Amino acid sequence: PSLAFSAQIQQVIRDLEPGASAPDGLLSAHESVIRAAFSQALAASEPLTTLVAALEDWPSEPFLDRAKQAFLKGSPTTAAIILEQFERAKALSLAEMFVMELNIAVACSRHGEFEEGVRALLIEKDGNPAWKHRHGEVPDADVQAHFQSHWQTHPLTDLGQASPASTHNTRKEKNIMSTIGFIGLGNMGGPMAKNLLNAGHQVQVFDLVEASMASVVAEGGTASKSAADAVRGADLVISMLPASKHVEALYLGDAGLITQLDADTLIIDCSTIAPESARKVAAAAAEAGFDMIDAPVSGGVGGAVGGTLTFMVGGTSKALDIARPLLEIMGKNIFHAGDAGAGQVAKVCNNMLLAVLMTGTAEALQLGVNNGLDPAVLSEIMQKSSGGNWALEVYNPFPGVMPSAPASNDYAGGFLVDLMIKDLGLAMASALETGSSTPMGALARNLYVTHGAKGNGQIDFSSIQTSFQKQ
Repeated sequence: PSLAFSAQIQQVIRDLEPGASAPDGLLSAHESVIRAAFSQALAASEPLTTLVAALEDWPSEPFLDRAKQAFLKGSPTTAAIILEQFERAKALSLAEMFVMELNIAVACSRHGEFEEGVRALLIEKDGNPAWKHRHGEVPDADVQAHFQSHWQTHPLTDLGQASPASTHNTRKEKNIMSTIGFIGLGNMGGPMAKNLLNAGHQVQVFDLVEASMASVVAEGGTASKSAADAVRGADLVISMLPASKHVEALYLGDAGLITQLDADTLIIDCSTIAPESARKVAAAAAEAGFDMIDAPVSGGVGGAVGGTLTFMVGGTSKALDIARPLLEIMGKNIFHAGDAGAGQVAKVCNNMLLAVLMTGTAEALQLGVNNGLDPAVLSEIMQKSSGGNWALEVYNPFPGVMPSAPASNDYAGGFLVDLMIKDLGLAMASALETGSSTPMGALARNLYVTHGAKGNGQIDFSSIQTSFQKQ
């Protein structure tokens, strides 16, 4: 694209001032080796796969050696976008190329891979970014989403409608864009809905809290008067609600959404609820002819904002295949745990372990501080030792150790104590039902119930740290 872009700019300069010339672009000196290296890939039906396979056959040449190193170290999503630019640039005018670059720049700045690159190269400088995909395996939906118009009120029209020559560009995009009904826009649901909007989907939202709905509408979402209004005409429905009773009330009964959905609508419930409730709603959906998956998440508010959540999915493989492109926009890891309700079982197990490790981490940190250790130093020691865990790495419970953690913000936001108590209750109920022994989980629940009863229910669960402080 840079070569084509440079050539068109020089032509514009000549048209404006006959006889004038612009300096050669930075890549002009390497044009011959660039064209030789990329010609095979651009002529192939799968250009990115062909390019990756052909890297080892590139001739040894200083510029190409640097290019190969940069390609392999860089974001696989970016590489796929660049090759898509090559294809689109063939049919675009100079003005359209500017619009394309604008849309890509905005989309990339909102993408989780951009944040990961900034973290790895500029902030933590570990030089080891954890990219979402591998080279040659980036879903087409992720690539195409970067070419959508991301300026809702911008005077420039959508790229695909800019000229007859470029109408082919959006044909595939229109096929992959969906209308989504999203219900429940709390700390997790709100950012998830925004990521779907940023990927180019139409999102119709509903929440009982007007401010939560307004935040998503400001990003381009459509406000709805009710849950039923939000799912009208939707291809998919996503719900993110507090508890089993809310999910059952939303979907079941004569006035439930199952009775109001259009044919072939897929239901995705991301709430954390009892496995038996998930199975109950899924069975009702199946009886009415709808596919449904339970897809609770892990990763916290940061994961919801960055699009790096982990989804634990229960349901059929067919339903998951339909949902996967959307889940990949909101998350980094997607696991198919089993049939309906299996995702909830996995989530209950995960959150019970999370409560155990958070209380244990808080206890250890307080022991060290009581013996005169700096909590930041102790955290680093344990993180690099056998006691290392997720809390120490990204969610330190001790105030001031990790600026981005809720602990350093008076435990505001994040995952509430009341919600952890709810999830631990689900774990204990499941343990009772299956005759499982969970002494550590039971102790963690008792600690959190006591902590919540002291007026801490609406702050982050890492605030359990305060329970171990000397009074």
